[in-house]
Amino acid sequence: ERNLEAIAASIPEVKAYKINLSDSIKVHVPGSDRTYDANLIVPETPAGLDKFIVLRERVSQKKLNLNGKGAVISEKLAVSLNLKTGDEISYEDADKRQFKTTITGITENYLNNYLYLTPETYQKVHLMKPNYNGLWVNLTAEGLQDEKTIMENFMKNDSVITVFSTGEISKTFEDQMNSLVFVVFVLVVAAGALAFIVLYNLSNVNITERQRELATIKVLGFRDNEVTAYVYRENIFLTLFGALTGLAMGFLLHKYIIVTLEIDNMMFGKSIHWTSYLFALALTFLFSAIVNVIMHFALKRINMVESLKSIE
Repeated sequence: ERNLEAIAASIPEVKAYKINLSDSIKVHVPGSDRTYDANLIVPETPAGLDKFIVLRERVSQKKLNLNGKGAVISEKLAVSLNLKTGDEISYEDADKRQFKTTITGITENYLNNYLYLTPETYQKVHLMKPNYNGLWVNLTAEGLQDEKTIMENFMKNDSVITVFSTGEISKTFEDQMNSLVFVVFVLVVAAGALAFIVLYNLSNVNITERQRELATIKVLGFRDNEVTAYVYRENIFLTLFGALTGLAMGFLLHKYIIVTLEIDNMMFGKSIHWTSYLFALALTFLFSAIVNVIMHFALKRINMVESLKSIE
């Protein structure tokens, strides 16, 4: 522990640090033999933890504090175990020793599963003092610009086994997510093309089936714009109804896909930003407007005499 402090103090680019215990554990699913891998984290001093690890609820964004009453666990782990605040959680360490504690909070987290304890709770549950083996470090602005060199300086110490950079992990994850942007773009284009084709075909069939009706109202004195508005009102209503129905079904489909794609140690975002709904509505009405413009010229080309002479 003191060696970790000495290492951190010897590197001038280190702005702040906090010692912690990090251990791999297996968490038991209640009433089952199944377990989930997780990381047990015990900060030496919970005060000032938010400079390194932010514990908060996902929906309310309420800050969570570690206390001596139990553990704060990551949301994905809570969902996998079907546990909530106040329930008891059981886990074992690498030596198969069994432990239990109470869940006092569920924190927002998207990568890996975590279980956070205060040193007091750890000592109460494990009947021993924490053997601190890790170090969180915040670098200065100069250190962040040369992060790789700082990591190499840490690795020069014999007592340091490995160094992880949250910046690099975040960048790698972001690059992986960005690779999906092209796939999403293709899906949006394909969906837009499908919407255009469906709207065009429906409008075309609608006009073809109602040529006698449309020819009749033209004979009665309706101008081209009035005939177009007559048909447009139906198209706009159907577009609005379809768009709203699609948004509701899309919400449910998104929820199902997100839950299906998640793996044991990863959680995806559960919320959809309001701009996504607005963007979907705007695209739908854009394609509808394009189809309506095309249909306007089709309506103008209706031959009143030939349409009235045709046999239904």
